[in-house]
This record gives sequence, structure tokens and C-alpha cells, in this order.
Amino acid sequence: MPPGRTRRALTCAGLALLIVVLLGAGAVILMRQLLSAPTAEVQANAALYDEVVRLIETGQAEWQPHSGGSFTLPVGYQHLSSAEDGEILISQFATGINVYFYPRGQWVYIYSSQDNIGRVEDCSSPERDRPHWFWVQCYWRNP
Repeated sequence: MPPGRTRRALTCAGLALLIVVLLGAGAVILMRQLLSAPTAEVQANAALYDEVVRLIETGQAEWQPHSGGSFTLPVGYQHLSSAEDGEILISQFATGINVYFYPRGQWVYIYSSQDNIGRVEDCSSPERDRPHWFWVQCYWRNP
């Protein structure tokens, strides 16, 4: 093979390898982003999450109930939960409430008026985000 063709073949092979490596790295970064808790999105809307909890605790919102304790968020707040129509779950206890938001994929963002949620079935151990707020990754949620 003439020397020019060998150099060209090596250059093409090198470029192909570089493209494969870059695509692989991009896929790894994308998967990490998809599987990690959407903390930046939630932090950007922290005041709105707090406002929803305040509306629940004071009874100031019109809630559209669904089966099993789930409710549709009012129109201006539906983007806070990726579940159908901004659906959230409200669990009431004699001593307080837990509110479950579904911001993305398998991640659940939970408010606890007791500042303690314990273990959530089929989910990772709770991780504190800020006072009264916790993250869990639930394996029953579709990503």
C-alpha cells in the first residue's frame, strides 16, 4: 500500500476511535444525569414546593382528588411533579402529613411535617435535602 494511503487509513481509524470514545463518554454523562436526583431543578423551585405544602396545610387550595390519596396540583404548580397532570400523593397522620412529589424518573421528593419519613417501601434509604424535605429513589417508578 502506498505511504499516503496508510497514513490516511490510520487517520480515519483514529478519528473513528475518537468518535466512539466521545459517544461512549457522552452516553455515560447522560445516564448519570438521568439517574441522579434532579436537585438543581427542585432547588430552583424550592419556594414553589414550600408554597404547595403551605396550601395543603392551610386548606387554601382546590384539590382534585384521585384514588389512593393522590391529588392533581393546581395549574400553576403542575410542573413540580412529572406524574400525570402534576399528580402528588398526600398522606395524613394524626401527627402531621407527608407530601410526595415526582419531579423526574424514579426520584420522589418528600415533604414531612414531622421531619422524618422513615423507610419507604421499595425505595432507597431517604436522603435529607433540607429540613423537612427528603429524596428517595423508588424502583416501582418508571424512569
